[in-house]
Amino acid sequence: MNALRLLLPLLSLLLTPLSLFGQGAQTIRPPLTPPATSLFGGSSANYLIPMNQPSDGWEGKSSMELPKAATKEQIDADNQVMLSQLGENSPKYLAYRLNAVMEMARRNDKDQAEAIFSSLKPHVEAEIKNPAMDDKGKEELLQLKHQYYSAQEFLCVLNNRYDQLINLSKEHIKLFENDNNPRSRATQIGTAAGLIFYLKENKRYAECRPWVKHVAGLISAPDLPGEMELVAHLIRVAQEAVELEMKDEGRKISEKALQMSESAAAATNDDQFFSMLNMARIHLNQSRLLEAEAMMKKTQDFVKKVMGSKSKYMSMILNNLGMVHQRIYDFQGDKDRLDQAEKCYEEARRLAKIDGDSKQADRIYCSRKLSLAGIKARKGELLESTSLYKEALADAEELLGRMDEQTLDALASIALSLQAQGKLTESIELYRDNLSRSKERFGDIHPRVGIGHFLLGGALMKAGRFKEAENCFERCTGIRERTYGPEHEETARGYFHLGLIREAQEDYPAARAYFEHVLKIDRKALGDDSDEVAGDIAAMARNFAMEGKYDEAVTRLNTHLNYVEKKFGSDSIALCSTLQGLANVETKRERYREAEKLFQRVIDLRVQNLGAEHLTVGGALAEYGMFLAARNKLTVAASQFKRAAIIFARQNKREGTSADDKKACIDYYTLILRKLRYDEIDISKRVRALEAGSDPDGLKHSDV
Repeated sequence: MNALRLLLPLLSLLLTPLSLFGQGAQTIRPPLTPPATSLFGGSSANYLIPMNQPSDGWEGKSSMELPKAATKEQIDADNQVMLSQLGENSPKYLAYRLNAVMEMARRNDKDQAEAIFSSLKPHVEAEIKNPAMDDKGKEELLQLKHQYYSAQEFLCVLNNRYDQLINLSKEHIKLFENDNNPRSRATQIGTAAGLIFYLKENKRYAECRPWVKHVAGLISAPDLPGEMELVAHLIRVAQEAVELEMKDEGRKISEKALQMSESAAAATNDDQFFSMLNMARIHLNQSRLLEAEAMMKKTQDFVKKVMGSKSKYMSMILNNLGMVHQRIYDFQGDKDRLDQAEKCYEEARRLAKIDGDSKQADRIYCSRKLSLAGIKARKGELLESTSLYKEALADAEELLGRMDEQTLDALASIALSLQAQGKLTESIELYRDNLSRSKERFGDIHPRVGIGHFLLGGALMKAGRFKEAENCFERCTGIRERTYGPEHEETARGYFHLGLIREAQEDYPAARAYFEHVLKIDRKALGDDSDEVAGDIAAMARNFAMEGKYDEAVTRLNTHLNYVEKKFGSDSIALCSTLQGLANVETKRERYREAEKLFQRVIDLRVQNLGAEHLTVGGALAEYGMFLAARNKLTVAASQFKRAAIIFARQNKREGTSADDKKACIDYYTLILRKLRYDEIDISKRVRALEAGSDPDGLKHSDV
């Protein structure tokens, strides 16, 4: 959870009473899209947990895919040896023969695989019905059942019979539930990894969660086999846990995978690398940013020492380090972190370009360009970021295809960038295109489609098209209810935005009912000391303020302020939204001295963290100017509007952002000068200077 999400409920208080100011300064978030679905196979180079951002591009293979098939001669020779040793109908021989079904599946030889299975099926089922008399016989019978299920699962994959595969996998796991030996638990984990994946592929998301919890329970015992194949299964399930917002389970499973990888005597360098990187990304997803940074640097040192500084993995590490710096900036507003992130992305992009023209290198290249565009947006360089997003979209469509998830990420990112510049008509059309492609690719009820509805709804709401926005948010919430269940925090975000629609239509009690329901869910799911609960309290504060219940609003704003200050520190930019909301409410309560201190603190924090030329500084100055003008402190108010107009004019000239904020500031500045009885010729000169982004302070003026 980042600071932006924590402070999002306060945005409307930020824009009160002058709604124009600060629109162009809103931070652009990368699209909140689930990562690309990647499957893992026999190579540990595929064992990554992607986060909610453009993928690294190192995609794996299906957990049902097997290593390279043996030759027919090998199979026949081995079969004769086993037949002579064990006998035709022994459980051990039948279990061995079922391997041939899977060997044929490796070859995609469906007819031969089914023929072998059909010939073995009556013998296997007859043997399974015979009760074993001793422990050895029981063990051999259990192994036969395991092989029988495995062979059927491979046939289901070969024939795309996924509903049957899911049912078989559940029975397969149940077979070993009462057998607590390490090998049986490992078998359950491997089968569960495939089951979770195919449940997701069939859009049965709610059914995945119990199986993730099942795997988390299985790893509690310390004596699991120390095999990298099992590590691969664990990392795959950890990835699914992250995508399902099961952060505690994801962390627990990933930590086990890392522990096993580090202790396994046969672990390869690739195994070690991906386990370490996976752990770092778990920390990143949980906002444990300093731990993520430390693990990422440890991984970087490992790669330099073992693989060399020009390893293809170095680009991946730099991309992830860039993510860490970017997230730390989101929390702390540290400008140096943005610069470090940009350097990481630039170098990662350079390495990706020289790494070759494979599909993986293409994906990495497109990913880095998206990440770099995001950094430009965060630094307020909106024109350059939009240009980079458009380049990334063109590259992704050419290299990866129109329907690839990174292509869709780029499309949504351009829409977000245009929306931040106030170009709502263009952004809405792009959001519609993104939603249409997502439906075509994933179907109507995929979580990614829900996010498409969410993004479109946000733009429509900003455009005042509330009925259309409400329809989008309802569809998004319905998908989340189906995916996560009605009491999950992700579903609560859908309810939250339905509340925002009611609030925008001035139905404050109905909006508050939604916010109270969201608060109840988040408290139960996440606890009182969480970013989500703090954000819900801020939403309640805003709701009370908009309804004119200022005392109730101040109580909740102070609660929110204490939480944010405790978490981020007294000098953090994360405080600004809360402070400015509180300043506006204190103004309504006619506590002007307290309000003025709050306005000034907001300006100081934004300048300290972002620099004197940042757009949000302009918004804060304009808000303060409105406050001073209403108190009849006209000379000081004119100074604030002048400074704000210069910032907006320079940004408009440099980045092509909307000129609305600049015009509003100049208009208010002009009105104040006339009220102060400045000469009209002098005023005209000043206005021309401000429109060009110049400071008119050096111009002489005559008071009448």
